[in-house]
Amino acid sequence: MLNWGVSSIRSRLTHTIGPLIVAMLATAMLVSCAVWLESGARTPIGSDSAPMLVPVVASFAGTTLLIVVLIVASMFGAALRQRAEEFALLRLTGATPQQIRNLVTAEVLVVFAIAAPFGVALGHVGANALTPALRSSGVIAESFAASHSPFAALGSLLVLVPSALISGRLAARRVATGVAAQYLVETSVEDHTVPRTRLRVALVFLCLGVLAATAPFGFGGLMGAASGASAAFLLITAAALGAPTLVRGIAQKATLVLSQRRSGLSLIVATNARGHGKRLTTAIIPLALVIAMGTIQTSSDAIVSTAATEQYADSLKADVVITGAAIDSHDMLTTVQAIEGVATAASSTLVPASVRTDDDDDLPFLERLLWEPTAIRVVNGEISALVDPQVRSGSLNSLDDPNTVAVNSDLLFATGKGIGSTLAVRFNGQEEVTTRIVAIYERGLGLGDIMTSADLSGMRTEGVQTEVFAITEEGFAATDLVDELPTTGWRVQTGAQHLEAVSSSAQSQSDLSRILILVLVCFIAVAAMNTLMMLSGARHPELALLRTIGTSRRQVLAILGVEALLVALSAWVIGVLTVVPSIIASSWGLLGRVLIVVDWPVFLTLSGVIVFIAYVGGLLPAVVAFSRRGTR
Repeated sequence: MLNWGVSSIRSRLTHTIGPLIVAMLATAMLVSCAVWLESGARTPIGSDSAPMLVPVVASFAGTTLLIVVLIVASMFGAALRQRAEEFALLRLTGATPQQIRNLVTAEVLVVFAIAAPFGVALGHVGANALTPALRSSGVIAESFAASHSPFAALGSLLVLVPSALISGRLAARRVATGVAAQYLVETSVEDHTVPRTRLRVALVFLCLGVLAATAPFGFGGLMGAASGASAAFLLITAAALGAPTLVRGIAQKATLVLSQRRSGLSLIVATNARGHGKRLTTAIIPLALVIAMGTIQTSSDAIVSTAATEQYADSLKADVVITGAAIDSHDMLTTVQAIEGVATAASSTLVPASVRTDDDDDLPFLERLLWEPTAIRVVNGEISALVDPQVRSGSLNSLDDPNTVAVNSDLLFATGKGIGSTLAVRFNGQEEVTTRIVAIYERGLGLGDIMTSADLSGMRTEGVQTEVFAITEEGFAATDLVDELPTTGWRVQTGAQHLEAVSSSAQSQSDLSRILILVLVCFIAVAAMNTLMMLSGARHPELALLRTIGTSRRQVLAILGVEALLVALSAWVIGVLTVVPSIIASSWGLLGRVLIVVDWPVFLTLSGVIVFIAYVGGLLPAVVAFSRRGTR
């Protein structure tokens, strides 16, 4: 069986390059994610060497897994559908359905046998290359290193190979099980019918997308914003399922309009699109995914950063902010309060910790996943005068009691916990500390998920950077306090300067997210380019027929250019239409108002990228074909 696959790939090596590249890159991406997930899993619970590694990588890995599997399945399915005539001829010459299925299986296995070693090596190199970005973002400590083992490669291939096999077998299922002669005739004309089940599923995803986009108008916060962001994936899935019918309907109306205007090239393109809606959909959806993924991720990061900055600004009422590290935060607060010109002061210190909101111990092997890394904001002094977390229930005055905390409402979402409930906390991997919730507040993005003013068991604030918020007496300015500071290394800023610094820090923390999404978008772009070139390469008989009936080379290229513009424009419209509802929903959920936040340089770059891919992928195979002898 494998000999068949090797011989088949050898005979059409140029047509196999696309699936090989996609399989290699897909393997590399999943291996990189698996390496870091394994590294995080090997880290002791509560360790401060990699506090955010598992949740950060798991969030990206989930999206990556979904997209990579879909791209791989789509690529192999499209590649094998291009060979429907070949499979039909094999059936006519005596090949059995089982032999056709075995041939498909052999080819997929041979492709992965060639691509997997390169993909695995590239994945381990990519995991190491991501290390500096993880360190600079505070996800891992300086001394932390990735754990490399065969399990990352094994797990990645166990996901990718079955998905490619299933997609390939489904692509060849009809010719393998049907009447070969009849199918050979049908392959000359694309089947326009779209199964009703597919359209119903598309309608379901459309409804789910609309529901996800409107959910933040009912409940806000991070959960509402996450629901809004997920709308883009649901809507683009609906577009992928229903696009053949949509493209054919639009092309049919365009044909009627253009036939009256006698626009030759455009009429040919519209007529061709009407007859090849499924082929165009295969090219359009990956390009739409490029602009949708890049735009929604960068926009979501910008919205979260804006919301965090606004919440922090609304929470803070200080004229002056003094930042520095002290042996004891209480002593630092006492020192600042004693400075002439300070009317009121309160200190704030962020202490790394782990929190568990789920009390279910039925699955002890999943205990690591129940603990979420966080930072507890320890506040002391005149809290109510200087910090306003927008308390929804309870009171901050109760934080003076031992082992009490105030919690952000998003952290308790769907947990059933409230005032009086307990919350498990750990510091530096030490024993679990049980705390009691005495207040619930709303401004978690600005102030963090947990606040306390009590001394929690195992918590240490010595040497941790502390911020002292102060309101000055009338007639005193921030510069008047500099000479009064007894310790070098402390920095004095006005409230406005401090907010500007916090905003810049929030922007820099999105660099890691940008790097990760850039890698994913590049993978999608490469897959889209390969798909377009594969589809265009399969049109050699069509192009040869156009040349035979007298169409010049320039006219053929002009037709392909107009079609490439149609593909790029359709992909751009679909991508934008799926992203806009998500941006509106996310901004309303976090900001309480509709704000179209778009990273325009990224958006314009992605728009140019899909146009470039559409033109190069659509025209390059034709240019290569024309350059060969006998095709001029």
